Amino acid sequence: MGDELQDGPDKAAVQVGDEKRFGIVFECDAAAAGKMRTDMHVRVLEPEQETWEFATDEGPFQGGDGTAPPPLAFFMAGLASCLITQIRNFSRRLRVDLDSLSLHTRCEWEGRMKGREPYRSAPVSFEIDIDISSPAARDEILQLVRAGIGGCFIEQTIMRENTIRHRVKLGEDWVEVA
Repeated sequence: MGDELQDGPDKAAVQVGDEKRFGIVFECDAAAAGKMRTDMHVRVLEPEQETWEFATDEGPFQGGDGTAPPPLAFFMAGLASCLITQIRNFSRRLRVDLDSLSLHTRCEWEGRMKGREPYRSAPVSFEIDIDISSPAARDEILQLVRAGIGGCFIEQTIMRENTIRHRVKLGEDWVEVA
């Protein structure tokens, strides 16, 4: 392993058996701040500490004012930038030179509703087209893309069934929402 990899995950990793492991921890505090606007304070706690301020807002279709991108725009940006970041990151690790790298992501959802009941959302499709220019061999490029997919935290999250714990504060008590 070259010195160029002694930053990032290699520096933060802990040896566990025959593999190295590192944690990634984010937190977000969000508050309603207008018709459909949400202001957020986002923090990464591990492996380093940084903070950002974000806002989302829906457009008129959802009753908002469009003062910030809608939540799904951040989802799309996160998915696309996570994958492109991991491909770039692993190009160093796998020693695959990149002349250029771009991608196009398309995600579709569907809302389903009956009468005045709240709608239920469902994913329809996720498609990512990756355009790589590289002097590397075809198999090396495919290995690089597979590594990027495997290392993209967002893509790996949406590819698996997950459990999300929801609680609501009622009075002084936090109540689990089933």
